Amino acid sequence: MFIHGNLFDELPHRDLYSLNSQLASYSRDGNFLATWDLFSRIHSAFFELDAYTFSPVLRACSALPDTKCGRQVHALMIKTGTDLGTITKTALMDMYSKYGCLGESVKVFEEMEVRDVVTWNALVSSFLRHGLAKGSAWKDEVLRNSLIAGCVKHGRYEEAFLVMSSMRPNAVALTTALAACSDNSDLWIGMQIHCVALRFGFIANTQLCNVLLDMYAKCGRILKSRSIFDGICHKTVVSWTSMIDAYGRHGHGEEALKLFKEMGQEGSRVLPNSVTLLAVLSACGHSGLVKEGRELFNSAREKYGLDPNQEHYSCLIDILGRAGLIRRCMVPFS
Repeated sequence: MFIHGNLFDELPHRDLYSLNSQLASYSRDGNFLATWDLFSRIHSAFFELDAYTFSPVLRACSALPDTKCGRQVHALMIKTGTDLGTITKTALMDMYSKYGCLGESVKVFEEMEVRDVVTWNALVSSFLRHGLAKGSAWKDEVLRNSLIAGCVKHGRYEEAFLVMSSMRPNAVALTTALAACSDNSDLWIGMQIHCVALRFGFIANTQLCNVLLDMYAKCGRILKSRSIFDGICHKTVVSWTSMIDAYGRHGHGEEALKLFKEMGQEGSRVLPNSVTLLAVLSACGHSGLVKEGRELFNSAREKYGLDPNQEHYSCLIDILGRAGLIRRCMVPFS
C-alpha cells in the first residue's frame, strides 16, 4: 500500500511519537515508499526530529534504488545531532553496506563510542556481503583485527576464522582474539588460537603471552597459565600481575604471595605497581592469609613505594572482615 497524499492530514494523532510509530509500522511491513513519503511530510511539519524518526527511514532508504535519499537523511541527522546513538549508527552502517559503500559503513563504525552485539553483527555482515572473507577486499589491518575480536566476542567463530584465513596472522589479531576468548572463558577457541600462535612463531610475543596466560586462568587451567608464565622470556609487570591474580582467583593465596615476593629480586628486576598490590591483597583475602595481608599492606609504602588507595583499603577491610575481625577494620581509618 502506498500512502496517499492527504493521509498525513487524516492521521488522528499527529504528535511526533504517534508519527514515529506509524513510520516504524510502514517500515516493518516493507512499505518503504510510504515510509519515505510520511517522513518527508513529518520533516516539513516538525522542527525537531529524534532517533526514533530516523531508524525506520534509514531501513527504508537502504531498500530504495536511489542512494541520494539515504545520504540526505544522514546529512539531516548530522545537522540535528541525532546521528550519535548506537541504534541509528548501526542503521547507517547497514544502509551504506547495502548501497555497496563499504568504506562509508566502516567510517560510521569507527565513529561509534559504544558497540553492541547488533553493531558487530552489522559490521560482520557488511564484510561478508562484500567478499572480505574470500579475498583482500579490505586492506585495513587494524580494522580486520577489530573485526576478528568482535566476531569472537559475540560467538561468531566461523566468521572470525574466515577473516583470519584471508590474511596472514599477526600478533595483534591473535592477541585481540585471545582477549575476547578470555572475556568469554572460551577454552576451545582459545586453544586453537594458541596453536596458530605456535605455528607462526608468535609465542615469544610478551603481550600475546600475557593474554594467553589470562585466558587459561579464566578457563580454570591454572597449571597451563603457570607454564605460559614460566616460558615468557621478558616478563613485564603485567605478566607478574596476571599470574598473581590467576593464583588468587583460584584460591592459591600462598603461591600468589610467594610470586609477589619474587618480584624485584635479582633476575626479575620488575617492581610491583598498585594493580599488583591489589591482586596479591585479594589473593590473601580469598585464602584467609590475614597476617600476611596486613603485613603486606603496612609495608607497601616503605618497601615498594606504593601508596594504598581506596581500593587497597577496601581489600584490607575484606581480609579482616572474612576473618571476623570487624573491630580491626576501623583501625586503618583511626
